[in-house]
Amino acid sequence: EAELDKFKKMDKLTANEVLDMHSFLKDFDGDFSQLFSQK
Repeated sequence: EAELDKFKKMDKLTANEVLDMHSFLKDFDGDFSQLFSQK
């Protein structure tokens, strides 16, 4: 399955989800590699 097709099936982001991520990233002072690594 193509990546684009996978994301087309997902719910759209809400404004609150975008604002939550903005707030998180504004104060984030860590390692993105570690944050997004699969464990």
